[in-house]
Amino acid sequence: MAEPCPICNDIGWCRADNPALVGAGKGDVINCELIRCTCKAVADARRWQDKLGLPLTTLTLDNMIIQDRPGTAEMLATARQFMDTFTGWLTIWGVNGTGKTMTLQAIASRALELRKAALYTTAFAVVVYLKEGIGHPEFGVEDRLYLLEKIPVMCLDELAAIQWTPWVTCQLEELLNIRYFDDAPTVLAMDMDPQTFLSQRLYSRINEMGRIVHNGDPDMRLTIQDTIAIEGRPNA
Repeated sequence: MAEPCPICNDIGWCRADNPALVGAGKGDVINCELIRCTCKAVADARRWQDKLGLPLTTLTLDNMIIQDRPGTAEMLATARQFMDTFTGWLTIWGVNGTGKTMTLQAIASRALELRKAALYTTAFAVVVYLKEGIGHPEFGVEDRLYLLEKIPVMCLDELAAIQWTPWVTCQLEELLNIRYFDDAPTVLAMDMDPQTFLSQRLYSRINEMGRIVHNGDPDMRLTIQDTIAIEGRPNA
């Protein structure tokens, strides 16, 4: 029989001032003495990954090609720095096919390996999830936002691939603003310069919280197709 959790005794909740919770989200819950114990938080994160995200890749940053791709090399180096501590924010932008999604998924996978609750998802999936809460009698928009705000490590992809309507802007800015005030580790990715479509206030906060990395390499898939065409091999 497995030994009970030494922090919560398998209850799943514990006091926010528990000294055993160093680096586990201490004090994340405002005006409340209880927070989710790490023994359950990782299981929660995996469940929400199934609901809100995509299956995480089994590849790591070491699997990505950086030869003759300086932007990708810088992106991966910065991602590794983020994974050393899982603190602050990291924002990555560049054209499609430069490994942004794989990088975010690798970060989320590594966090879960270290028993840090993490979620990889897309902005579109978040918007759909929030809209499903409109008028919901038991789990409305505010409840869903609260859950997303309190995920210890969030990797949010494809921010430029959605329509930033007034309602969407309000919800996503609320989500990111709360994570800003909570100093919650967050990784963002998009295929446009964030300064061109985010509000000035949100861009300022993203810039303040960590590095903004531009991966200026070309689309890897197009490069591979060009190589195949030059060498005369069939494009299977």
